[in-house]
Amino acid sequence: MDLFDTIPEFSLPAEDRGACCKILAHLAHADLDVGLGERHFVEGLAARWELSDGEKAEVAHLLEHGESQADLDKHLASLRNRRSALVLLEKMMLLAQTDGRLRSEEKAIIAEVAARLEVPQATIEALERWVSDGLAWLHRGRQLAANF
Repeated sequence: MDLFDTIPEFSLPAEDRGACCKILAHLAHADLDVGLGERHFVEGLAARWELSDGEKAEVAHLLEHGESQADLDKHLASLRNRRSALVLLEKMMLLAQTDGRLRSEEKAIIAEVAARLEVPQATIEALERWVSDGLAWLHRGRQLAANF
């Protein structure tokens, strides 16, 4: 479960799910080393979002081989819902931290996507704080359970 799953107003429209998974695959491939956690994160979303078998195969291919800037541009242009930008950025921020560190390549792609989707800087900063707070909350919960 991730943060936006608890807020129905931020559910991702079905028509944007495939593009969002492909953009996430692009981010996972940013450092040319897609870790197991990153792969599970993106493929897990593809399954939860009920992408078609063809879209899941395309996402798996992108995780393995990456994609061009033109492909990223195409996926960004295909997003139809303004709120999808927030969900996508939240997922990108979570994905970028699956390996425990946020790399400069990942930061650059997140910033590029936010700019292309015309998300105001104040919104990005608020979203970053919210994601960070959510991850800290999850970590504290896991520690509490482990120590019980």
